[in-house]
Amino acid sequence: MTFSIHFSEEAYLDLLDIFGYVAKYDLKTADDYCDKLEKHISLLSIFPYIGKKYNEEERFLVFDRKYLIFYSVNELTKQVEIVTIVHGKKEKLRK
Repeated sequence: MTFSIHFSEEAYLDLLDIFGYVAKYDLKTADDYCDKLEKHISLLSIFPYIGKKYNEEERFLVFDRKYLIFYSVNELTKQVEIVTIVHGKKEKLRK
């Protein structure tokens, strides 16, 4: 059974920020990069526990050795919620 993937507002804005940053240099590259990021995230629909456990509620998945994708899994509703996407060097402590 596959899980549906939902982005929190914060995660959606993070994705837009990543696109905007890369697009300053090259729009096509930004589009390709975000497509790859979204495909990486889509793995969670099939393998929701592929990421490492971060705390009791969240896990994280690494993309391109740069970004940490924080997410939670709800077994009852078969949903994965992408909570936030942060650059590894700027990782904010999450509680």
